[in-house]
Amino acid sequence: MPRKQLPSNPMPDWLMAIDKHSVFHGRDVIDGSVYYPGAGLDQSVINAYSGFAHSFIYVDYDTHRDFIWARIQRLPGYDVLLIKKVNQKDLASNSIKSQKVYKSDFYPNFLEEEPITKKLNRLNNRIKDGITQAHDGMTPDFFIWVVYQRRITTNSGCGPERLSLLYIWGEGVNTYNTIFNSNRLRPLAIVIKGVDRGNWTLFEQRGGIFERIVMDNEAGIPDYLFADWRYSPQYHDECSTDSPYWERYTTRLPDRKFLKIWSSKIEDVISLNKSNSKKMSRSFIHWYNERVLAIWDECDLDHPYLPKVLSGCFDIDAPVCYVGMNPSYVEREISKMM
Repeated sequence: MPRKQLPSNPMPDWLMAIDKHSVFHGRDVIDGSVYYPGAGLDQSVINAYSGFAHSFIYVDYDTHRDFIWARIQRLPGYDVLLIKKVNQKDLASNSIKSQKVYKSDFYPNFLEEEPITKKLNRLNNRIKDGITQAHDGMTPDFFIWVVYQRRITTNSGCGPERLSLLYIWGEGVNTYNTIFNSNRLRPLAIVIKGVDRGNWTLFEQRGGIFERIVMDNEAGIPDYLFADWRYSPQYHDECSTDSPYWERYTTRLPDRKFLKIWSSKIEDVISLNKSNSKKMSRSFIHWYNERVLAIWDECDLDHPYLPKVLSGCFDIDAPVCYVGMNPSYVEREISKMM
């Protein structure tokens, strides 16, 4: 079980008020959630971020309803307070703005199965029309909402008192457009965790369809991406011409050896820069003073040009440190000094 990755936040009032007879209110469940496309039933994300978030949305079209229904009712340390099926109309209350899909949005091998024009038209319609059947009607849509209650015997370190999980059988890009953009809501974070198998696009692709839809949300963008090792400016593969690295998520925050935490918040950038600058200044002081003391050992201690030791209060504490250096060199003067 992964360790908790981020500090806890207070439980929202709507979740505290839930009982076994409660009705589904989409805006409460969707806004400020953690969105996980291609999730399967990966509970490690709930274990890692519960408390920081209280509402999770899992999306996948490569799952079977009976499999999910049986296993979604089991979460270690918790009992099911409420479980019910949700109607599709409860998830999208406004018209859905369509997004153009381009050939570059597809995995290359995905296009070999049928002509590109047919594939593009179907994907465009899917993203325009909302949550629809992803495998040509072979599996009916299903939407399951579960609220978990922590057992009295469970240690509070396991997670918060209550959690909400909405499971949507659907395609990850289109579902985001439907439940967030059309409702003018935004998640707290998006999880991108190696969901390539059976998928048609690379979620992390720079400038790809998923990034374009996330950036097009009038409600704003998520504060965080929780991403695996592939989300990196250095990573390249044959499926993407650019690094899988979104333009607005380039500040990496400390994590606890689970998923990398990438932030879009300017205050996180400033805080991280200050933290890094303090670490750099401490490292510099240590390096500088070691060499100063070595010079003292070699020279007469009353020499007028001995370098001074830096005190611990020296701290650059800034995103950028400017260093002025005099490039002039006069051999005669230097010889006199030495």
